[in-house]
Amino acid sequence: MYNRLKSMLITPKGIVQYTSDRTIRVIGVIFCYILLLSIPSFITSVMNYGLDAETRDIIIETFEAAEPVEFQITAGKLIPVEPSTRSSANVLIKDLNLLIVFNPNYEFENEANLGLEYMYCIVFTETEVKFALASNHSVNFTVCDYSMFDKYVNFKEATSPTNNEFWIRIFSVASDIIDNYKVYYFIAVALALFIQNLFSIVLSTFILMVFMRFVDGTKSWLYTKTYKMAVYCYLPCVLGNLLSILFSNYFLYLIGFMITTIYAFIVAKLMAMSKIKN
Repeated sequence: MYNRLKSMLITPKGIVQYTSDRTIRVIGVIFCYILLLSIPSFITSVMNYGLDAETRDIIIETFEAAEPVEFQITAGKLIPVEPSTRSSANVLIKDLNLLIVFNPNYEFENEANLGLEYMYCIVFTETEVKFALASNHSVNFTVCDYSMFDKYVNFKEATSPTNNEFWIRIFSVASDIIDNYKVYYFIAVALALFIQNLFSIVLSTFILMVFMRFVDGTKSWLYTKTYKMAVYCYLPCVLGNLLSILFSNYFLYLIGFMITTIYAFIVAKLMAMSKIKN
């Protein structure tokens, strides 16, 4: 394994000797690439999970600038604040791509809604809070019912300049709700990163294989073995990408990409010179 890693990182001429590696080993290498690229983004997602101070400030400032939300939660139900006769209230938080709706009689539509200013909806219905995609309200789920709130919550207090106690209560409930979904969130993030990096690596190594086939004018190697070489040549690009993520420097990725291209060229030339029939 040490010699293989040494060839993949330092001595590309030695990569050719591994053309007979089993497919399972190549799959293992691709899986390691995926882990290397996924772990930093996953750790960042874990560290940033929840409502940070900036997000809280955005929510508070938006509510303070909006029209008063004349609704309250009483005895587990959302009702208008007397003497208000409004049937609904909306608060658009543009920075979060989020629309918050207060409507006891809200009905979710099944048709698509395109060209909206927001991507997500949080809807306070008569007895529960729901989350939905703005583009398709048929994709929705219940976040919680009002048992998680105090027996009495007046959302009109959200626009008051002395609303600290109100927001402490609201954000406390929001944090509890977010904690209930963190396991599902982390699983979804891990799957999304795995699929994204798998697709990126497979596509990139396939393009690298095509490049190597072009350099190797003899076309004497099977595509499967050429692809193995492309995967092994791809390690510098993976490390460059990883370093660019860690240090926020895209130039490191370009260096890794250039090294991978040079390694692929060297290996392809060696393949052409050997003219081994498979």
